[in-house]
Amino acid sequence: MSAAYIRDAGEIHLLASRPTSDTLPLGDSDVIDFDDPAWLARERGWCTAAARGDQRAFGSIYDAFSERLYAIIAKDVRNPAHAEDIYCETFRQAFEDIGTFKGERSIWFWLHGIATNRVLMLKRHSARSKRAFAGWGHFVESQEAPDLDAALDWPKHQARLSRCVVRLPEDQERAIRLRRYEERSRESCAEAMGMTLNHFDVTYSRAIAALRKLWEADKG
Repeated sequence: MSAAYIRDAGEIHLLASRPTSDTLPLGDSDVIDFDDPAWLARERGWCTAAARGDQRAFGSIYDAFSERLYAIIAKDVRNPAHAEDIYCETFRQAFEDIGTFKGERSIWFWLHGIATNRVLMLKRHSARSKRAFAGWGHFVESQEAPDLDAALDWPKHQARLSRCVVRLPEDQERAIRLRRYEERSRESCAEAMGMTLNHFDVTYSRAIAALRKLWEADKG
């Protein structure tokens, strides 16, 4: 994995590039530990230059750590698409914030910390999303007719749910309709709404919470 980042019209892009001559990937036998003084001196040169906007210097940081970092992320995040997102966003954030890195130890620990935080965010959002999806059962069960008499009230329940859904904010209503009415996958919903998967999960979770309150307040 050999790459560099550039900034273009406010956007950061990952571009292919050749390793610089002083790039030493972590798989090289000469790199024994992250705290080796010679290795740290080389890193400091990259970090200083990268903070000044030297794209090749940041490319050297990427070349040195990218494979190992991706391996760790992929081990913790089993979904390849999610792992790739976290991997790319970690280096995107590092590129943006390289000037703030003041660590005395290897920049590896800083990069690993960024990736770890993003993995934890993904897991929190996933857990929230699972609770939200399970929460839909509250409404589904309310629609089910356990006997013939209750079945006569089915249209009434549907009307009540529809009244509540249309009172949601536009993005939350659309999230509900895509996910539950059209039964799309989370990935498809996120794409349709022009969101990242994490953003969709948060939107949907909030929609479920808001819908529950509207449902409980609506007496028909």
